[in-house]
Amino acid sequence: MSGDIRPDHKLHYVSSYAIQQTAYIYTESLWKSAAISIGVGLAKELIHDKLMRRGNPSIKDMAFNTAGAGNALLFTIMIKL
Repeated sequence: MSGDIRPDHKLHYVSSYAIQQTAYIYTESLWKSAAISIGVGLAKELIHDKLMRRGNPSIKDMAFNTAGAGNALLFTIMIKL
């Protein structure tokens, strides 16, 4: 493993982080906002990539989606302490 992160993976991470934070503003629920963020990432992989065949569905992409949402969740918890 080279340690380099592909630009695509960075985009998945940052997008999920931003979606989670935005969803938290509207829902005021840590778990709902995380579920929304992961759900959007999953929908992108399944609908856009797999069903519409406009990309390649990837478990690695979902790992970066989950990492972004998870880090945003932890950041929000730390802010609330």
